[in-house]
Amino acid sequence: MVEMETVWEKPQLRQKILNQFGNSAGMCCQFYHFGEKIFCFSDNIGELTAEITDCSCSLEQWYQVIYESDRRRLQRYVDGLFHRTEEKYNFNYRLRNRKGQLVWVTSKGKCTFDEEGHPKYFLGFLVVPKERQDDDEKTRQAAFLQELNALHSQGEDGYLLMVNVDDLSQINLKYGREFGDGILRNLENSMGSAQSRFSRPFRNGHSSFCTLVTGTHREIVESYFRTLQQDMQAQCTLSRGCVSLQEFQVPSSELLVHYASSALDTAKLNGKNRLVFFHPEDYERRLAEIELQAELEEAVKENFSGFSLRYQPQVRSETFELAGAEALVRFHSPRRGMVLPAEFVPILERSGLMIPVGSWVLRTALAQCRVWREKLPSFRISVNMSYTQLRCPEIQAEVLSELRENDLPGSALTIEVTEGIELQEYGYLNAIFSAWKKEGIEISVDDFGTGYSSLGWLKKLEIDEIKIDRCFISGIQHSVYNLRLVSNIIEVAKSGFLRVCCEGVETMEELAALETLQPALYQGFYFSKPVPPEHFALNSLMQRFKEQCQ
Repeated sequence: MVEMETVWEKPQLRQKILNQFGNSAGMCCQFYHFGEKIFCFSDNIGELTAEITDCSCSLEQWYQVIYESDRRRLQRYVDGLFHRTEEKYNFNYRLRNRKGQLVWVTSKGKCTFDEEGHPKYFLGFLVVPKERQDDDEKTRQAAFLQELNALHSQGEDGYLLMVNVDDLSQINLKYGREFGDGILRNLENSMGSAQSRFSRPFRNGHSSFCTLVTGTHREIVESYFRTLQQDMQAQCTLSRGCVSLQEFQVPSSELLVHYASSALDTAKLNGKNRLVFFHPEDYERRLAEIELQAELEEAVKENFSGFSLRYQPQVRSETFELAGAEALVRFHSPRRGMVLPAEFVPILERSGLMIPVGSWVLRTALAQCRVWREKLPSFRISVNMSYTQLRCPEIQAEVLSELRENDLPGSALTIEVTEGIELQEYGYLNAIFSAWKKEGIEISVDDFGTGYSSLGWLKKLEIDEIKIDRCFISGIQHSVYNLRLVSNIIEVAKSGFLRVCCEGVETMEELAALETLQPALYQGFYFSKPVPPEHFALNSLMQRFKEQCQ
């Protein structure tokens, strides 16, 4: 018997075996020799493309046969074979057939490595996938749910899994819908071949697939997901929700699908590209978020009913005079009462509601600032602005328009942006900040020290102020490290002509320690909690601050 190693080294014998495999299987057989750098096909390759005439070509020549939009995606995938990150190969791409039409083909196979881990051969098939009809999808879905019902009613142990392609809409936008459809086909093929104990997947929604596994442990599910991630790593990332068939007592199997979808949502919200198992606590939390989002949407429609602003004073360090205030948004739920900003602000961000709410905050705060500047002409209001708002094309003009509407100069407003990696997009942001600064508006970086910024690259931004986060201020009189850190930040900021505001000052002892460092401004409970405008009495506040700090 001729050993396989010898077979693949003999071109004529190799071609004969490829033809036999390909014709008997009704598919085009493909082989790649890493040493010779030759791609070989069974003689029925002509049914898929007219570009290959003698059943062999180089890898680069084969790349040229593949549709250009799919070529780079395939090249990244094949690179994994050379670095042994891939052994099994399963990929979809498009070829141009004899009629000049683009057709999808599925390329699948396996790579063989030598003793040193270097790739030697690749052997597999090229298949034209059959297009599924909607009726077939419905039939498969019905069969899947029937199987799930039977397993659930019989008390079978196992798991229901839902796998989703992350950011598919962005992929479609960037590369086209057909490109995204190819990724979905690749994922379905990978799910179908990853482990035999898992059921054939069925499409659930636009970018998700469901599958079942019985009589297994959680570790098998985790291993299955890692296999899928590896198969798809050159094309996309995957999120996945999973629910036990028997761990939770539910009246219907349809609810299990709902639970898997909820776990998938949790995976998406927690950063994507991960597997999350269903937990009732997460589900209840998600339901509460959905209910709160509905309330926030209704509040926006009802002229921002339930939203209000609180104002926290900002005090000059040397004179303890009132310099201005930060406007902080609050929300009162008809069902839950006052909701913490940490709960509702992320929902505003994710839902897009931050755009209208942010506009309302700016408009309301500036109107209040105009009232207070009649008594204190130098009064400045600080308004928080999220990255979502900054990405809004109209934001630059909107801010200037609101100032004009309230007959206020730019010097009445400070825009606070939260420290974060997005600030490193300083080219885009500087264009906006520069336009505002020409009008006298100042820019402040909030929560400095808790994110990713450094004073070095902040100098590249049109920034006027940094606000040191209260985590460095709390108990500073007892922490030599924090005292030195804050001192260094203040010194470097001053050298760059940046103003420093210390947030979270709560005690006289903290204030005394900070006084030795001479920041420009203070803000914190020691001076005042955030209060409604009717409790923000300028004259009494200014008198009290001076008395407190004597």
